[in-house]
Amino acid sequence: MKIVMYGRLDGGAKTCMNSLVKRLRRSYPVKLICEDNLSVIRAPLDSDSYCIDGLKAIKTIRRFVNKDDIFHIHHTATSSELFVPYLKRDYNIVNTFHIPVGKGYEGMKGTFLLHFYAMLYRKKSKKFIGVAKAQTSLLKKYKDDVEVVPNGVDIEEFRPFETPRYFDGFTVGYLGRLCNQKNIYSLIKACRELDVNLVIGGTGPLYSKMKGNENEKMKILGYVENTAFFLNSIDLFVLPSYAEACPITLLEAMACGKPVIATNVGDNRVLVREDWGRLCYPSVESIKTAISEMKGNDLEKMGKKARKFVAERYTWDHIAQKYEGIYKEVMCG
Repeated sequence: MKIVMYGRLDGGAKTCMNSLVKRLRRSYPVKLICEDNLSVIRAPLDSDSYCIDGLKAIKTIRRFVNKDDIFHIHHTATSSELFVPYLKRDYNIVNTFHIPVGKGYEGMKGTFLLHFYAMLYRKKSKKFIGVAKAQTSLLKKYKDDVEVVPNGVDIEEFRPFETPRYFDGFTVGYLGRLCNQKNIYSLIKACRELDVNLVIGGTGPLYSKMKGNENEKMKILGYVENTAFFLNSIDLFVLPSYAEACPITLLEAMACGKPVIATNVGDNRVLVREDWGRLCYPSVESIKTAISEMKGNDLEKMGKKARKFVAERYTWDHIAQKYEGIYKEVMCG
């Protein structure tokens, strides 16, 4: 069985693809198609970026993929994904949807994209896969054969250990893209009103503006080289997004033994339980209430329960085995 994986090396999809490629290559030949081997430009798209391919990109894809290969597409990828369904060759296509779902404008945008790509691939695809249970009801409108395979975490890399801290006292942390979808300003305001320390890591269109608001209780780090070191330097991880699918940063924080707060969107509702966290709404008041409740708990004990939960269900080895089973099913079908 030969596997070709196609996607964009950005965000959670990048972590997912790289983790799967690493593990699947132990048993199978795996090729990766991404912006590194397609002639692309990064085009602005709603304060984010999208890869627009060069004229030879489809030829490159055709050269990489044989009709008897598994062609695993991670949406959203590059602009060539819009044309693959119209290629005459009959590929064994498997689609994984990383597109976040949730509330407000960001949730509506994710829902539209899910509809769009599901409709585009409904006839060509052999299998639809959502990384979140929250996506499946929509995907099943276009295909009966839908499976949920969540994202994962490397529990050897992401584990509790001692590391220097950014603040001595109780510290809240956020790590991820700095964009409107993540609702970080509500977290900043909540921490300011509670007078607690806040460390924010990551890059994105809001970085410069946020950096200008840095003060003695808040640090804006920009790009973080070592995610595990960052997560072990805080007491509580908060993900205040308007929309999510199955957020890898949440899994990584839990694997590092950190209790978590997340908004009630996507599969945050699956990952966050009262034993180690709180769900909240994306409003400042709801985030404040959740932080106040968590601050009074035994955070170390909660963190141990969080790590146990992800170690039993969400390792990348376990996720790769699920995909291997799906590939074999598609090849036999």
